Amino acid sequence: MRGTASHELMQGPSHSFEGCIALDYVDNSRLHPAPGGRATACWPGYGCPCAPNPEARSMPLISLIIFLLAALAPGSLSADRHRQKVTEDRTIREIRMGERAILSGLMVARNPKSRYLCTQNEFACIGPDRIDLGLAVISSRNEAPFVSKLMDLLRYKIDGAGAEDLHCAILNKGSMAVTAARSINPAELARRCKNEFSEILSEHPGSFDSLRIIDVCSERIDISSDLDELLVAIGEGRKCPTGDF
Repeated sequence: MRGTASHELMQGPSHSFEGCIALDYVDNSRLHPAPGGRATACWPGYGCPCAPNPEARSMPLISLIIFLLAALAPGSLSADRHRQKVTEDRTIREIRMGERAILSGLMVARNPKSRYLCTQNEFACIGPDRIDLGLAVISSRNEAPFVSKLMDLLRYKIDGAGAEDLHCAILNKGSMAVTAARSINPAELARRCKNEFSEILSEHPGSFDSLRIIDVCSERIDISSDLDELLVAIGEGRKCPTGDF
């Protein structure tokens, strides 16, 4: 504060001070014009009649503090967590949908009761093949969870064009596939396929009585062999032309 101050205070009946301090000049954002060209500063806490200055220089700082508090409020953080959870849930659903499409497609195609379904009823096979569709869903993205699940598809006994598409998809992932391969346990993958197979049997009792698990699930040794061959091919820089998949 600069300048001189002359105290013009009135003492009320209760001996409390009420009023304002009249100042010749004070470098303070709460100053207001006073009669005679002098500045009047409010004395907080003592019922000063001066009105707050709407253009006070402290307002931008206060606004900034309020904005930061609002941005860091629990509600804002909760919204971010909710969006992250929705994204994670969608990823899980997409992967499970792709895996289920592949496994169910294999079971229907190799089940004695349904393997000739397409020739018996052309309407049963209109549209994309389940195995192709499931593989396309899982291989379509280059995110770590999808690449890892793409490698895990080696647990299914996919043959023919489907096997070529799977191998090409893995080769085209390059170093990401190599990273995902480090966490693969062939024995565990073989068990997973058998568990999934059993789940579908329990969901559809009597529908797959003649289907053998070895017709659908790869054995540990087969998974290990496929994995080794793929890693060697990736190390050599081999990839499939884009048009092949």
